[in-house]
Amino acid sequence: MMKNMILILVAVGSVGVAVGADELANRYEMVVPKYRDATDEEADEMTNAIVETYSKTKLELIDQLRDRSMPNMGKVRIIYLLGELRALRASTILIKNINLVADRVDPRVKIARWWPYPARQALVKIGPYASGMILSIIGSGKFDQSKIDGYAVVLADIETPRYALMKLQDRLSKSEDEAVQKQYEAVIERVRKIQAGQAGVKAEPNEAVLSGKTPVVTERDGLPAVGFGVIGLIVGAGLGLFIGLRSKKR
Repeated sequence: MMKNMILILVAVGSVGVAVGADELANRYEMVVPKYRDATDEEADEMTNAIVETYSKTKLELIDQLRDRSMPNMGKVRIIYLLGELRALRASTILIKNINLVADRVDPRVKIARWWPYPARQALVKIGPYASGMILSIIGSGKFDQSKIDGYAVVLADIETPRYALMKLQDRLSKSEDEAVQKQYEAVIERVRKIQAGQAGVKAEPNEAVLSGKTPVVTERDGLPAVGFGVIGLIVGAGLGLFIGLRSKKR
């Protein structure tokens, strides 16, 4: 049976040490079957093996991110990988690192793999699962005042500011704990600032957005009402000019 083999190496030591690859990393093999030629038994076996390898890889990366002695750029690369792997179970530790600032932005010339706040970027890639966890944290004793900006930026980017506000306000209305209410209100205030600064339409997060410096604007939020008013005036003026010219010719 034809099959492809993918080798995954997860580093466990300092890459500055001159040793072999096997000493630097844990080795995981992923065998991708040619499903058209594989028997049901072979396909099932290798499909399960792929899922298991994928799970082990994520757990290895999460364990390394928990290492307090991990250097900054080691954390940044791990966080980038967890985002690319859409590792749901990494959401908790990514939220803990939501304020982590990369010592260096990605040196790649074209599309940067990570920006100043890599954990925010990774959480956005994970999506609704991550935003749901952030909403739960805001309404709990795990809330961290220093992470309000990170909570708001990620929620606004995943949900859009409008829907993020709806979800936050819904939870606020159901809470009877004064301290928790203040937590929701603090994040709501930050999301409102993001919403108020919107000035266009975009589809993907950018570096400024994930750094918390610029508001998120998405297609669901659309153009401001004043924008449609200006467009209407321009179209109306153009139509009036056209009709006037035709009248003169007659």
